[in-house]
Amino acid sequence: MSDDTPIDEEESVSEESVVKDSPGELLKIQREKLGMTEKSVSEELHITMHYVRLLETNDFERLPGDVFARGYIKSYADLLGLDKQFIVSLYNDHTKHHRESEEVAAQKKRAERYKDKKLPWLFFFGIAFLVVLI
Repeated sequence: MSDDTPIDEEESVSEESVVKDSPGELLKIQREKLGMTEKSVSEELHITMHYVRLLETNDFERLPGDVFARGYIKSYADLLGLDKQFIVSLYNDHTKHHRESEEVAAQKKRAERYKDKKLPWLFFFGIAFLVVLI
């Protein structure tokens, strides 16, 4: 009996590490454990299979909005017998991380634009300096 316990613990630990910041992966794993198909989930939740795939792949930006995404996640978790609060907290962490990475990318883009705006002026002043020297 003691040999079975560590195996079960190892499986749950490996799943937890996979889904720590991935609500979609947790939903997919649980759906597959229950032997449900994407189609059966979409019929139960009254949403398209496309939305089920978006949820399972963490592609929340392509859903109609944050409120809808939260609602779908809660319904999906409830259908699978998962803790809704936990899944929503994973969703919050995932979207927060995604938003932060988007903000960093936007800041880099703004810095590049600012740098590009200064280039013509530097060129102009360089030529003006040469003209004055001559």
